[in-house]
Amino acid sequence: MSELGRAKGPGELERIKAQVAALEQLLDVHETTSLEQATRLEQSLREKEELLGRERAAREGLETAQLALQESEGQHRKALERFQLVSRATNDVIWDWDVLTDELLWNDAIYTEFRFAPGAVAHTIKFWYDHIHPDDQERVVAGIHKVIDTGGNTWSDEYQFQLGDGEYATVFDRGHVARDEHGRAFRMLGAMMDLTDRKQAEEALQSANEELEAQSEELQVINEELERQADELVRQISVAETATQAMEVARTDAERARGAAEDANRSKSEFLASMSHELRTPLNAIGGYVQLIELGVHGPVTPPQLEALERVRRNQQHLLSLINDVLNFAKIEAGRVEYKSEKLRLTDIVADVALMIEPQYTAKGLTFETSIAPEIVVCADGDKLRQVILNLLSNAVKFTESGGRVTVEATTDAQSERKVAVLCVSDTGCGIPLDKQESVFDPFVQVHRDLTRPHEGAGLGLAISRDLARGMGGDITMRSNEGKGSTFILTLPTA
Repeated sequence: MSELGRAKGPGELERIKAQVAALEQLLDVHETTSLEQATRLEQSLREKEELLGRERAAREGLETAQLALQESEGQHRKALERFQLVSRATNDVIWDWDVLTDELLWNDAIYTEFRFAPGAVAHTIKFWYDHIHPDDQERVVAGIHKVIDTGGNTWSDEYQFQLGDGEYATVFDRGHVARDEHGRAFRMLGAMMDLTDRKQAEEALQSANEELEAQSEELQVINEELERQADELVRQISVAETATQAMEVARTDAERARGAAEDANRSKSEFLASMSHELRTPLNAIGGYVQLIELGVHGPVTPPQLEALERVRRNQQHLLSLINDVLNFAKIEAGRVEYKSEKLRLTDIVADVALMIEPQYTAKGLTFETSIAPEIVVCADGDKLRQVILNLLSNAVKFTESGGRVTVEATTDAQSERKVAVLCVSDTGCGIPLDKQESVFDPFVQVHRDLTRPHEGAGLGLAISRDLARGMGGDITMRSNEGKGSTFILTLPTA
């Protein structure tokens, strides 16, 4: 029998059983440990998968957030572009105020519309406040801060704002307050509109309305007055119809009286002409006999007698001059003066007349000067032109004191409707008072008729001269300064 087949003893069996039990226990521990490890591994795998899922979710969320951010940035960019377009398109001055930092931004209208130079605008709220008119500043600033401090969202006001050139404009300003989730203001955005033109238009419209109302009231008064006058007119029509017959009678009487006056005037002129003619004949005879006596035809004449004869001759010539003036005036009034127009060189006419008055201005020691262009030729009646110029020069010499000056100047005036010659006779005499200058050309008027002045005459010289000048297509005017002299201006048509 082999060793394996031999019977084992009780100790050996116990030992084997103990070994088997230990082995079974070891297997149980091993199995338990393996199960715990497997559970932990499975849990670890689940945690890993959960982490991977969270990572995938986070990555997807990040990608979504990035897409949203990109979309938000695009929308913000588009909004900014739209804001810039709007700010450029409007004439309003748009402002953006950071309430937390007091930074203030403006659009370009602050330069284009409010005329500020580049660099002259400070980006602070103080710049805004400083340009509000002092009369409005306290109210406007208090109003803005009241809206901000009391939780308001909008603000508006109308006030005077100083522009870049120093002028003030009336503006309407409005703004919107932006607040955070706690209701605190952090930003304010607004726009400022220039109302100056509108205000001026409104004032003009109001003024026009007031004027229209005043005119309406005035028209109402006028209408009432017209109605009253219409009633009065209706009442007076009957009176007028009655008065018409009386007016016809009065008109007939007036025409009859005018005809009688014209007849009387013609008779007067004819009488003056006749009497002047009849008086000249004996006066001419007196002058002739005086000359014969002065020549000694009737015997010797003593010096005292010659002196007396000279006085007689001077008085005879004076009377003859007066009568000639009356005769000329009567002819002019009666329309019996005829004019023979011819071409006359003005220098020749003035030279002829100057010879006639040379004794008078030489005796008084007057300076006589002429300044006439030789090419001035006029159309006039020679005799009557000499008579006019002689009268003007005689008056100038007569009323100029010794040592004075008489000047004759002539030019042409090309600015008139027709070309005329202008002859000016000036003196340094006593002049004519202002209150008598209008009547100096009236007939039978002597400005200096008084006992202290030895100037004699009928007062017809200037009246006749002006009528003769007008009859030749010209005229005579004058200007004078009392105490400094006078200037008489003769105008005549040129050839």
